[in-house]
Amino acid sequence: MSGVKAVILAGGLGTRLRPLTYLVPKPMLPLGDKPIMERIIVDLRDQGFKEIIISCSYLARLIELYFGDGSWLGVDIKYVKTDRPLGTAGQLRPVKDYVDGTFIAVYGDVYAKVNYRELVEKHRASGAIATMVLRRVKHKVRFGVIAVDDYGFVRGWHEKPEAEFKVNAGIYAFEPRVFNYIAEGVDSMDRVFRLMLERNEKIYGYEFSGEVYDVGDMEGYEEAVKKFTAELGEI
Repeated sequence: MSGVKAVILAGGLGTRLRPLTYLVPKPMLPLGDKPIMERIIVDLRDQGFKEIIISCSYLARLIELYFGDGSWLGVDIKYVKTDRPLGTAGQLRPVKDYVDGTFIAVYGDVYAKVNYRELVEKHRASGAIATMVLRRVKHKVRFGVIAVDDYGFVRGWHEKPEAEFKVNAGIYAFEPRVFNYIAEGVDSMDRVFRLMLERNEKIYGYEFSGEVYDVGDMEGYEEAVKKFTAELGEI
């Protein structure tokens, strides 16, 4: 999409994926026959997003050696490097001087077949400062849940109920004004969003019903690897 840049946040240490991440940054771990980040970049490219900014820290040199300037993938990649990981929002702040309009931000350890063009269109139509991609998850309580009234009498028994929640997928569309809310140094995306809500900023939720693979921990990564391996016919 012309004029809209995409930022990939790839600065984390990947401690929950050790020992895999002692020598490889987590966005470079393979899903099938490609690193996670390459899949993200290819999807962005195929939807017309050609300007990519990678914000990195831990083992940043390995990322840069692999992707170079991005020309072999048909994109233009620029790198913003920090001397230490700065958290999900803190890693975004150094990108401030590289964007001048609506932009996308994607966690480097999240892969989803999102329609990025539609995400930008919905974001712009909403007039929001930020749009968060949301996905639905179901959580089943392992125990019987007992309803008790104000007087201590049991009024109901719900055996292992299941609840559905909308959760953050780690993919966003932003306006540059978001940088006003990000602190220098280490900062988290949840703190930034809570602050924007306190200031009555408009934040839009874009629901996504497809598969989302959050490979931030070993369980999520193993699940994603199994699916991609099956798709490639390797098992």
